[in-house]
Amino acid sequence: MEIKEATAVILCGGKSRRMGFNKALLTIDGQFVLAKSAQHLQQLFPKVVLMTDQAGHFAGQAAFRELVIWEDRYPACGPLGGIASALEQITTPYAFVMACDMPEQPLAAISALAAQGSQSQVVLYQREGRLEPLFGFYHQSCLPIFQKQLHQGQRRIKQQFSQLQVAKVATEELLFTNVNTPEELSHWQKAEGMG
Repeated sequence: MEIKEATAVILCGGKSRRMGFNKALLTIDGQFVLAKSAQHLQQLFPKVVLMTDQAGHFAGQAAFRELVIWEDRYPACGPLGGIASALEQITTPYAFVMACDMPEQPLAAISALAAQGSQSQVVLYQREGRLEPLFGFYHQSCLPIFQKQLHQGQRRIKQQFSQLQVAKVATEELLFTNVNTPEELSHWQKAEGMG
C-alpha cells in the first residue's frame, strides 16, 4: 500500500469522561494538539480529516479553519461509528485512522505500517499480544461488516475481525502515547519539557 492510497482520519468524537473536558480541544503551550497533529499528518497523506460528532466544537477557532471536518454519521456509537463514517466518505481505498488523544504521531511508524498492508483489509500494530485498533489502516471493503455490526448494536471494533483480512504487525516499541486523564497529560507534558 502506498500512502497516497489512504486518507488520514483523526477520530475526535469521544466523551473524554476520564479527562474531564473535550480532548479534541486540548492545548499545550497555547496550541491545539489536534490541529498540530493534523498538520503533522499532512506531511504524509494527501488528505487529512477530523471526524467529530459535532463540528460546532471547532467553530470560531482559527487553528481549525483550514482543516477538513466531517461529522460522524453514527453518533453515540463509539470509534467504530467514526471509522464506518470515514469509510463511507473517503475517495481513497484506505483510511488511516487514529485517535485524537495521541499527541505524538511517529510518521516513520505509519509509513512502515502501510508497507505491510498491500493485501490486507486492516493493518494494525500488535504489541505484547494487544492490537492497537485506533492507529491503523482500514480498507473500504470493511464497510459492510462494520455497518452490519452497528446495525446489530455491536460497537467493538475487533468484534468481526475473523471475517476480515487483518495484518498484525508485531512491534516491541511503544510507538505512541494515549493521554486519557489529567495525570497522564501532566506526565506527558513533563516528559516533553525534559525532551
